[in-house]
Amino acid sequence: MAKESKGFGELLKQQNKSQALPKITIKAPTGKSNNDISNLDEQEIRIGQILGLTSEGEIPAVNKKTLSIYRDYLKKELESPCIVTGIEDFKWEEYYMLGGGSKEEHDKLRKTKPSYLDTYKLLNFTDEIDTFYGLKVSVKRESDNKKFILPLSDLESDDSSLNNEQLLNNYSVWFVNLR
Repeated sequence: MAKESKGFGELLKQQNKSQALPKITIKAPTGKSNNDISNLDEQEIRIGQILGLTSEGEIPAVNKKTLSIYRDYLKKELESPCIVTGIEDFKWEEYYMLGGGSKEEHDKLRKTKPSYLDTYKLLNFTDEIDTFYGLKVSVKRESDNKKFILPLSDLESDDSSLNNEQLLNNYSVWFVNLR
């Protein structure tokens, strides 16, 4: 069953009740109340609940420490099974998607390579922390059970779990925009 998204007030109450989430401090702009968080959108607030905020009140950039924190959080929060697919064509597929290669050649290569068109079951996170590619996950392609290691930021939820969809989207947005 998908978890219902909570508003910022509910998240703060939850934070005060539990030490599981990192404590974040939102630095209000000069002359404004500490309760004014209009400079943060809902997604930034969710990410801030995971990583905390910098002393300047901003979401921290991608680095080995923040990737490790995010990985630990996602390991606990993603609902299983987590079915994923590519957000857009994978790097090797760009040539074929831009019209340089034939559909037949692309289809042949898809038998041995992962494709954004396929669906996968997320198996686990690798131990590798890579600031260029981000978190990597082991996946199994549903059509033939072949296993691959893929960057998590290239994947989105393809199952009915709104929680998984939001968690993966938050991670990808953070990773792509702050690395």
